[in-house]
Amino acid sequence: MSELKEISVIMLKHLSKALLSAAHEISKSLGKNHPIIESSPPPLDCGISVLFQYKTRRYWAEIIKIDGDMLTVENKSVAKTFTISTSEVISRDDINYPIDDL
Repeated sequence: MSELKEISVIMLKHLSKALLSAAHEISKSLGKNHPIIESSPPPLDCGISVLFQYKTRRYWAEIIKIDGDMLTVENKSVAKTFTISTSEVISRDDINYPIDDL
């Protein structure tokens, strides 16, 4: 079984290198305005809605102020304003992929 694991690891390693190389070549041909592989999400800005957890509940709230790493967000449905860190953001409404996948 150990040999099978080694073979599969080597195959997956070569496959991932090949896929990254192909994506890099395709992104070159598309130009700088259309990158295939995003290294980080776009920066947070006022007006973006973010999902975060406060105590035992999760809330969607709109960013109304950014001060370094701290965000002031407002949830209008519960009429509350929260101050959270950017590391507490679980999801954003302006991107379609989970933040943890980056």
